[in-house]
Amino acid sequence: PDHLADTGDAWTLRRLYGPNYQIDVLGTAHISSESCEEVKRLIRGVRVVNGKPLRPTAVMVEVCMERRALLQKQAPHVPTVSEAVSRVVKGENVFCVLQGYVVSTLADKLGCVPGEEFFHARVEADKIGARVFPIDRPVSITLARAWGALGWWGKLKFAWQAITEGVSDMDAKELRELIREIKKTSKSDIFTDMLRQAAAEFPGLVHAILTERDLYLAIAMRKVAQQLEWFQLCDELGEQAARNAFFEGDFKLRNQLRFVAVVGAGHLDGIVENWKKIDSLSDDEIDAELERLSYREPETWASRLMGFAIKWGLLSVITAASAGIIAGIGYGTYIGGRWAANTIAGSIASYQQPLAIQDAPSSSSSSSGNKSKR
Repeated sequence: PDHLADTGDAWTLRRLYGPNYQIDVLGTAHISSESCEEVKRLIRGVRVVNGKPLRPTAVMVEVCMERRALLQKQAPHVPTVSEAVSRVVKGENVFCVLQGYVVSTLADKLGCVPGEEFFHARVEADKIGARVFPIDRPVSITLARAWGALGWWGKLKFAWQAITEGVSDMDAKELRELIREIKKTSKSDIFTDMLRQAAAEFPGLVHAILTERDLYLAIAMRKVAQQLEWFQLCDELGEQAARNAFFEGDFKLRNQLRFVAVVGAGHLDGIVENWKKIDSLSDDEIDAELERLSYREPETWASRLMGFAIKWGLLSVITAASAGIIAGIGYGTYIGGRWAANTIAGSIASYQQPLAIQDAPSSSSSSSGNKSKR
């Protein structure tokens, strides 16, 4: 079947199809009250399929278990410079601290909660008795892969640009206008748009945060849909008959299923493209893809030493940039951080090169003759 139906009046909606279900995928702006209203309307809406009114029985959200607090609308604290530095010193992922600093600052200016649309998705799902499924990759893995994709120089450069450039100096009105313009012209959300602009300088970062997660989200949506398809089949046929029909792979539910997925608008096109690709993969191949996307490089003494050097270089960058130190001093700090990292990096270079994120060996080669199509 055609995997992508008409998108309707709004570019932010895509419709994906499976054998016995359809998924309405809504793209949101993450820090926008308008997106919250769009989520409410979509979940409350009733579609007519084969002459029958159809409400969503499940709502999938771009949230992982590590970020499930978003479903409870817990407003993030806007960290001060000293708090950000303290978190890094205590061992938190530097990229995570930087990302949280930028996101919470923007959201504070707009008077909203980052990802508030996910909270409203959960509330609306509760009202109609639909189940809520987090479908995103664990944020700790995403951040580790993204941060690991940057070399020491890239880490310093990214930290400097994240704090001193971009949209942090805009007021609320300017930010709202920027968000609307991004949605209108680039069909994306503000964070994805910022990432894409950084693609030339930080390609590994964009790959880990955007490209990989497009595939992960598409696979997770497919797995949730198949699981619910199975439950419905059991209700209609009984477990044993359902099991026979399911593994034969040729069955038709009496009642079609409808699901809703809420994701960042920047993921829409990638999800649609990957939805088509994974349809040709076996279950074993899909599981191998998930294993590859979930792989995190183990830490070694060399990477720990490198991380220590980079951490203190970044602390100088964060402190100098956020405190508003004049350009001359800021540049001196920037060079100082670069020198510190370079010195320690040079001392270990003769022993071991800094490790980059690598994909785990794929299990698909060993099971290529074992394709188990549904």
